[in-house]
Amino acid sequence: MRSQKRKIFSIVFFVTVGIVIGVLLTVNLDWTPKGFASKAPVIGSQEPLSPELAQMQNFSKAFVAVSKEVLPVVVSISTSKVIKQSPREDLFPPLFREFFKDFQLPEPESQPLQGLGSGVIVSKDGYILTNNHVVKNADDIKITLYDKRRFEAKLVGADPLTDVAVVKIEGHDLPVARLGNSDEVEIGEWVLAVGNPLYLYSTVTAGIVSAKGRAIGILQSQQEEESEESSQGSYAIENFIQTDAAINPGNSGGALVNLKAEVIGINTAIATQTGGYMGYGFAIPINLAKKIMADLIEKGYVTRAWLGIAMRNVDDLVAQRYGMDHPTGVIIEKVMEDSPAEKAGLKPLDIILKIDGKEMNSSNEVQNAIALRKPGEIVTLSILRDGKP
Repeated sequence: MRSQKRKIFSIVFFVTVGIVIGVLLTVNLDWTPKGFASKAPVIGSQEPLSPELAQMQNFSKAFVAVSKEVLPVVVSISTSKVIKQSPREDLFPPLFREFFKDFQLPEPESQPLQGLGSGVIVSKDGYILTNNHVVKNADDIKITLYDKRRFEAKLVGADPLTDVAVVKIEGHDLPVARLGNSDEVEIGEWVLAVGNPLYLYSTVTAGIVSAKGRAIGILQSQQEEESEESSQGSYAIENFIQTDAAINPGNSGGALVNLKAEVIGINTAIATQTGGYMGYGFAIPINLAKKIMADLIEKGYVTRAWLGIAMRNVDDLVAQRYGMDHPTGVIIEKVMEDSPAEKAGLKPLDIILKIDGKEMNSSNEVQNAIALRKPGEIVTLSILRDGKP
């Protein structure tokens, strides 16, 4: 027994002594490889940002701040409408229906048509601004907020001539968009487009204001195709803000905002040959959208001011003929009978240069300026007649 204890003690002793000697040799002889004993290498530059890069970092943070403020006020709008198939008797010409009245065919099924767009919350109690073409003829409108809450919505009113519509949900204390002044928009300023393109919900894209006062004919062509008439001649009002911020199907009705997080336009259309983004998007100026929205909320329809003229842009030939330094304004081609223009004494070949002191460079600018007025409101026109102001 004693010899066994001595044996165990000897083993433990030798093992302990071996460990101690190994440690001493390692320390004294520096057998540990340098690469494993040194500190972890520094990966990447640790130099502070240059003043220029630091400034750009602050610029980037502005985009982040705007996105955080705007995303909660932009909603997703999903619509559905039932497309009714033709009755089975329509399969046969009228003269033959009597012969085939006992011919059994399955009843046609109704097919739902789904749509997706965007909208902007403009009041805490649930009014939402969007495009007419997003909700047009919809049987069912559903709103999904940024926080994923869902609501049924009803159509308050729509205006095909400006492509503005308003829907309403039963909500309270909702986040509300800050609406800016589109008259102050400058070409070249940064903007963000916020919406739900191609089922990619809550997407933010960036660009600049590329142009103002664009007329692309999309609303007027829709009016002509549908033969919708109004007492003002069914002239669609196009005075779009053009941007290179990416806009795709699903962005319609969403917000175009400046770097103050103000909505300056409602995204509406794209210039495309493929159905997708090709570099140009167009938004309704928020000042026009606000005016139409106020009428729709108050009355459910729009009361529209009008001049009662047919006009076209002044070109180089007209400018030369009337001794103008450069083409500007619009020339009146026709004055409608018993119209405000006739009562004010306007005549064909008069050139409208300004409205209330603001220069008019195109017919769509004139249309927009009048559309912002109420019926009966007085405006001052600066005109050129026979080459004389």
